[in-house]
Parts: sequence; structure tokens; C-alpha cells
Amino acid sequence: MFDTVAHVGMEHPDLLWIAGPTLLAFAVGFALAVVADTRRTNSQPEAVSEPEEQ
Repeated sequence: MFDTVAHVGMEHPDLLWIAGPTLLAFAVGFALAVVADTRRTNSQPEAVSEPEEQ
């Protein structure tokens, strides 16, 4: 079992300093993508159908 844990890297002395910023960068990137998508959606005008003339 210890071989598997050591192989995965759970015993790395700087695991927190590697995983922490990685997860933080992922969260920031995800949040920026959500904000950009929301702003893009809100800036597009809604399609309004013209009344047909008879």
C-alpha cells in the first residue's frame, strides 16, 4: 500500500504548495469563463420577431 501512495506522490514534501496554487488557478479560470459567458450572453440582443403585415 505504501508503494502506491509513494508512487502517486502523496508523500511529496511540497504537495500542498503544488496542489494549492493549481486548484486556485483552475478555480479562477473557471470563474473567468463563467463571467465572460454571462457577459457575452447579456450583451447579445434578443431576437424579436416583427409582426406580419396582412
